[in-house]
Amino acid sequence: DFSDSSALIAQRSPAVQATMAGGAAASSGQRKRTAKDREKRREAVRKKRQQRAKRAEEAFDKLSDDGEYLAESRVEEFLSEAVHVPRAKLESEAVELVITTARGGRRYSEEGKNDGIPKAPLLGAVEKYGEYIRKSKDIDDMFDRFDTNKDGVLSRSELKKAIKAHEKKADRSVKGVNAHLFVEDDDIDFILEQSDADHSGAISRSELLPAIAAWEELAAIKIEKRKKGGCTIS
Repeated sequence: DFSDSSALIAQRSPAVQATMAGGAAASSGQRKRTAKDREKRREAVRKKRQQRAKRAEEAFDKLSDDGEYLAESRVEEFLSEAVHVPRAKLESEAVELVITTARGGRRYSEEGKNDGIPKAPLLGAVEKYGEYIRKSKDIDDMFDRFDTNKDGVLSRSELKKAIKAHEKKADRSVKGVNAHLFVEDDDIDFILEQSDADHSGAISRSELLPAIAAWEELAAIKIEKRKKGGCTIS
């Protein structure tokens, strides 16, 4: 019983007690170091994002004629400088995605309005998709890997496997604890709704970039929900 356990603990030699105390102190120190390391990583991420945002704004100001709008003909040059990718390696689909996003889902400007793209929405689109533009080669490799029957599209099941593989490599945390999200059938419904432009029920090579971006939007919502007190990550 508890009284017997207490007696046994009291009878332990000073050396054993010292070892136990040392172990507890070491565990406490390890937790403190881990928390400190996490905070350093968060700070590094914040600085990196700030640097990227500054670089994008500087690129816009350099290429814009009036500081408020950027001509569509210069978007590719802008993206090359903003995300630090050679123009020759920029995917046309990525450029189209940024333009469409910056225009609120429209590919072309509204009739009678300035044909240029406003600064704030364009910078927001770069912040949202910049990482995927930088990793366009990885996305091509992902498509080739999961298009198992080589029919040129990712079926629903192939897409789910691709998103799961992407999520396994994602660096996410909730309240300081590493977290990976479950990819549900409803998530695939949303991804297809957002990225299957031709409504074929499958994802083409050019649609994989927005498909991953759609998953990242979902992931951000799931993580935020978990931070607010949800019991599971789904």
